[in-house]
Amino acid sequence: MNRPPWLPLIAALSLLIAAATGAIAVSAVVFLLVLAGFTGAMALLADRHQKR
Repeated sequence: MNRPPWLPLIAALSLLIAAATGAIAVSAVVFLLVLAGFTGAMALLADRHQKR
Protein backbone atom coordinates (compact mmCIF):
# COMPACT_ATOMS: atom_id res chain seq x y z
CA MET A 1 0.00 0.00 0.00
CA ASN A 2 1.46 3.34 -1.05
CA ARG A 3 1.21 6.12 1.47
CA PRO A 4 0.95 9.72 0.32
CA PRO A 5 4.20 11.67 0.61
CA TRP A 6 3.33 13.80 3.63
CA LEU A 7 6.66 15.56 4.07
CA PRO A 8 6.82 17.08 0.56
CA LEU A 9 3.18 18.12 0.80
CA ILE A 10 3.72 19.79 4.16
CA ALA A 11 6.86 21.52 2.90
CA ALA A 12 5.11 22.82 -0.23
CA LEU A 13 2.13 24.02 1.79
CA SER A 14 4.36 25.83 4.29
CA LEU A 15 6.28 27.49 1.44
CA LEU A 16 3.04 28.67 -0.13
CA ILE A 17 1.84 30.05 3.20
CA ALA A 18 5.16 31.81 3.74
CA ALA A 19 4.90 33.39 0.29
CA ALA A 20 1.30 34.46 0.89
CA THR A 21 2.16 36.12 4.19
CA GLY A 22 5.21 37.82 2.72
CA ALA A 23 7.72 36.02 4.92
CA ILE A 24 9.78 35.10 1.86
CA ALA A 25 9.70 36.29 -1.73
CA VAL A 26 7.36 34.56 -4.14
CA SER A 27 10.20 34.05 -6.61
CA ALA A 28 12.14 32.13 -3.97
CA VAL A 29 9.13 29.90 -3.33
CA VAL A 30 8.71 29.21 -7.03
CA PHE A 31 12.40 28.34 -7.32
CA LEU A 32 12.25 25.98 -4.33
CA LEU A 33 9.10 24.25 -5.59
CA VAL A 34 10.61 23.75 -9.06
CA LEU A 35 13.81 22.44 -7.49
CA ALA A 36 11.84 20.05 -5.27
CA GLY A 37 9.81 18.81 -8.24
CA PHE A 38 12.93 18.21 -10.31
CA THR A 39 14.64 16.39 -7.44
CA GLY A 40 11.58 14.23 -6.86
CA ALA A 41 11.31 13.35 -10.53
CA MET A 42 14.98 12.38 -10.68
CA ALA A 43 14.55 10.22 -7.57
CA LEU A 44 11.60 8.40 -9.15
CA LEU A 45 13.51 7.83 -12.37
CA ALA A 46 16.52 6.52 -10.44
CA ASP A 47 14.31 4.10 -8.49
CA ARG A 48 12.69 2.79 -11.66
CA HIS A 49 16.04 2.42 -13.39
CA GLN A 50 17.56 0.62 -10.41
CA LYS A 51 14.71 -1.93 -10.28
CA ARG A 52 15.41 -3.09 -13.84
